[in-house]
Amino acid sequence: MKKIMVVDNHPVMQQFMSNLLGRKGHEVIAAADGLSAIQMLENLRPDIFFIDLIMPNISGDKLCRLLRRNPDHEQSFIVMLSAIAMEQEMHPENLDADMILAKGPFDRLTANVEFILEQIETDGGLQLRGQVMGRDELFERQISKELLASKQHSETTLQHMSEGLLELVGEGKIVYANPAAVSIMGRKEQDLLSCDFITLFRDADQPIVRKQLAEAARREKEIIFSEDLAINQRRVSVKIIPVPRENQSRSFLVMLHDITEQKQAEEELRYLSFHDSLTDLYNRAFFEEEMNRLARQRHLPLGIIVCDINGLKLINDTLGHQKGDELLRVAAGTLKAAFRSSDILARIGGDEFAVLLPGSEQKVVQDRIQRIAREIEKHNAANPDRHLSFSIGHAVRTSLPIDMQALFKEADDNMYKEKLKHLRTGSTRILQSLLQALKEKDYIREGHTQQLKFYVSKIAEKMGLSSEKSRNLQLLAQFHDLGKVGISDRILFKSETLTAEEYQEMKRHCEIGHRIALSSPDLAPIADLILKHHEWWNGRGYPLRLKGGEIPIECRILAVAEAYDIMTNQRPYQDSRSGQQAMEELRRAAGTQFDPAVVEIFIEEIKP
Repeated sequence: MKKIMVVDNHPVMQQFMSNLLGRKGHEVIAAADGLSAIQMLENLRPDIFFIDLIMPNISGDKLCRLLRRNPDHEQSFIVMLSAIAMEQEMHPENLDADMILAKGPFDRLTANVEFILEQIETDGGLQLRGQVMGRDELFERQISKELLASKQHSETTLQHMSEGLLELVGEGKIVYANPAAVSIMGRKEQDLLSCDFITLFRDADQPIVRKQLAEAARREKEIIFSEDLAINQRRVSVKIIPVPRENQSRSFLVMLHDITEQKQAEEELRYLSFHDSLTDLYNRAFFEEEMNRLARQRHLPLGIIVCDINGLKLINDTLGHQKGDELLRVAAGTLKAAFRSSDILARIGGDEFAVLLPGSEQKVVQDRIQRIAREIEKHNAANPDRHLSFSIGHAVRTSLPIDMQALFKEADDNMYKEKLKHLRTGSTRILQSLLQALKEKDYIREGHTQQLKFYVSKIAEKMGLSSEKSRNLQLLAQFHDLGKVGISDRILFKSETLTAEEYQEMKRHCEIGHRIALSSPDLAPIADLILKHHEWWNGRGYPLRLKGGEIPIECRILAVAEAYDIMTNQRPYQDSRSGQQAMEELRRAAGTQFDPAVVEIFIEEIKP
């Protein structure tokens, strides 16, 4: 005796097969469709299946595929029943069935079923595998061919839809899923069929979906809803369409539209509209919105801190905006480390930051300012070449009403007072950090600077320069190459000859150094000398192409002294020369690159 399942939605066919198989002594289990069969198979292991091809609620071919992928049924013998075997050419292997049996007249069908059972008993159905039995007993029907063509067209359309399409029955069991739906849900088709649609959503969304399904069934009208629903980490909008079905349980078509990228784009746009793209802090628009919100609500006491980076313009002008942007990011990170997540930190201008501190009295605000100072100290200790400093102002309100603009102005005014008080100190520290950067690049070598100072002092004394010019010359010897802090290491340390483009970039160091010096009260007197220290006697130098006496005497002296020091010391791009060779080269360049009078004095005073 075999355990046999018959799956057919036609009651007459189902009764006929059950009676026939029962008379042969077999145990028969009948199911009206694919969904019912799956639910019954949770506790059954049939030896043989007779499955109708065309059924509602999971078709026969889909049911066969599910069975073949289930280890409990992969060895069962599956007979696909078909009433359209004449109108449509079919192959069992394409349907995951062992064979196909045409639904012909009952007498012929009885004989074919009995023969199939005998063969299965004899050799396990080995001789039957791959056969289409009973096809020659049918007549081709034109109407069936037309219906099949229409069905094929519909199936092709559904298979290539960009939107996911599901069919649900009963309380939401899935009986059909097109490829787009399978992709959105991230599960195999066999895992979706007979699954409860609602359970595929995250827990928070399940009550929403259940409610909308019930509403669609009650109103018998399509419902579209696009709440923030998530399936398989995808965000979807859902359309539920009730489908009238005679003498059957309710059915729905569900359309899923993947809106993940749309939502991500919307969120990104919203994020960008309220965040500064460089520092990832809130921007001014968000900050002002929060100021308005806090002005309408009770968040007393309310504090505000305004911070301005000292020397950002100097960094931008001398080292370039890329270095300035790096400093802004460092400043943002330093401020983040000093504040709570509940504090509202924003970049509200080029070099200006502001923080709103709801529920913060004067003591709390002062504590935050001290934390900023500690974070800055920590950064500067670890990064002496990237000095960071803020000018900081604050204000606090403890009672209503709050004029937010007045509160901000008070903090801003206090910040500017602080900035003016520390202006000179701040410039000096920034200059020191730039010099540290040069030192690390090995362009302010202690021995080189001291040697230059010795050479220029000897010439200045011989030429009788004033004490002011002599002091400036000493400073120039030390800081003339300050602008090289803004030149790429790739160019500074290149061992081969510079290209024309690289040489033009190198020449910028005079102008960079000039801007740095102008920003420093200590170096401002030699800013003009730094700008002109590469001018040539014959007017072919740079950047201004001055000639002869138009070139400041300090620059003419430095040019000779530095040329001698460079020639007599190893450089990345040339070997060192002897003192005598260097003197001869100075004589050759006198009248073109160098002031002849300065060259003669240098040779006379400095013995190789």
